[in-house]
Amino acid sequence: MILNINVDGINGTTATDIMIEVSGSPLRFFASTMPNGTPGGTFLDVQAGQSITKTAEEFITLLGLNDTNKYLNVQNIGAMNGHYKITLDDLQ
Repeated sequence: MILNINVDGINGTTATDIMIEVSGSPLRFFASTMPNGTPGGTFLDVQAGQSITKTAEEFITLLGLNDTNKYLNVQNIGAMNGHYKITLDDLQ
């Protein structure tokens, strides 16, 4: 299953830290041209129990978020239900 993560109204800077925590099952985060679209060439797989922190600039580059691929999606790539938590921390 693929789910679109609504990022409308999120304000931050390229220095904002983004932390992703995953539980239950591994999840794949990726950018696409439409909500609930399919992964393109770049994505971030996060294993259950794993926590990853990147700056917004690193996260945007890693996933290929841009004017064309402007939708952030998450896909369950495991056998169980997966859960995620995204936290933004503006350090400025």
